[in-house]
Amino acid sequence: MFRFTFVGLSVAAWGLIGIASNAVQASQIAYDTAGDSAYNNGWTQGSDGGFGWGDGWTLATPSPDNTFLGSSNVNSPRAPGGRAWGLRGSKASRAFSGPLTIGQTFSADFETTQVNNPEARDFIELGSGGTFPLAMDTLNTYVFFAYPSSAPLGIPVDSGVPVNSEGIHVTFTRTETAYVAAITPYLPGASTTTVSLPYTGDVDSFAFGRTGVFPDNPLYVNNIQITPEPGSLMLTALGGAGALLRRRRTQ
Repeated sequence: MFRFTFVGLSVAAWGLIGIASNAVQASQIAYDTAGDSAYNNGWTQGSDGGFGWGDGWTLATPSPDNTFLGSSNVNSPRAPGGRAWGLRGSKASRAFSGPLTIGQTFSADFETTQVNNPEARDFIELGSGGTFPLAMDTLNTYVFFAYPSSAPLGIPVDSGVPVNSEGIHVTFTRTETAYVAAITPYLPGASTTTVSLPYTGDVDSFAFGRTGVFPDNPLYVNNIQITPEPGSLMLTALGGAGALLRRRRTQ
């Protein structure tokens, strides 16, 4: 009994120390909003507002007509300056300063104007190494997709939340066994819906965009964020490891 406890506590402690080690390489806390002064002269290739990101924006097809700052439901009062990043087609992406580690969350405000339109799919994706293993698409509902190596064509996970034109707050949180996504519609009395996505690899960037071009009905994103600070995760993990090892010595 003693040996089982001894070994079990040791394994758990080293596991927590491993989490702490990963936290050193993790993404820093980050935030940006279209209301930042970095965008006072527009949203252009390499624009670098906010703090904590790996680099500035990469815009697939930058132009005043396609990538712009506009007004939408998601940006007031939820964004300083009354602005959101808008796309009429194509994709915009941004790198993290490092991969999300266990316990970290990426979040964004997301508003589509393409409700129940089979010719347009607005999306937000989390990527790694040029691929995007996690995504959320707008169909009749918000549908997530995971692309683990065992399922290269993707595993759909339907949130069951109807697509609306008022916008949502969406989060992706990394856990030990999956990524947990959550949607909170910006509608009166709306609740938060969570789903588990079967993917455990790294993600170190995000993108949002649209399949198809619809000039009169843009896609908007705002208030992108990564929390918490990896240092706090490291301290928590090391504290847990220390507690387990102290318990081991007293048994």
